[in-house]
Amino acid sequence: MVRYQDPQSGTWYQVTDQGARKGNYLESSATALFIYTLAKAINEGYIGNEYITPVQKAFDGMIREFTRLEEDGTYTLTHCCAVAGLGGNSGKYRDGSFEYYIGESVIENDPKSVGAFILAAIEYERMN
Repeated sequence: MVRYQDPQSGTWYQVTDQGARKGNYLESSATALFIYTLAKAINEGYIGNEYITPVQKAFDGMIREFTRLEEDGTYTLTHCCAVAGLGGNSGKYRDGSFEYYIGESVIENDPKSVGAFILAAIEYERMN
């Protein structure tokens, strides 16, 4: 996963292996899940400490790119893909194409994104 990490922001794109392809965007839930996975793997000894720097860069990017402090003191998590999947027949067949994935709605404070961010933050703190 580290090879697909955006070198500037430290985060990951909605379509991970397509980088800055037109229409692709940096996405928070995938980034949070990759941070969680890598930090957990470091913490459990499954991968080496050479991954600490990419995880730190990703976590810093997650905060910088995807969190917004609101006037009331709460935070909003941004750039969350509303939903994505494969198959189905309820009006729109989810074909797994690039166009499908970048065409899904982008929302804020999606529960799966927030949950992934909480897990990432826990493992990141354990790692540090």
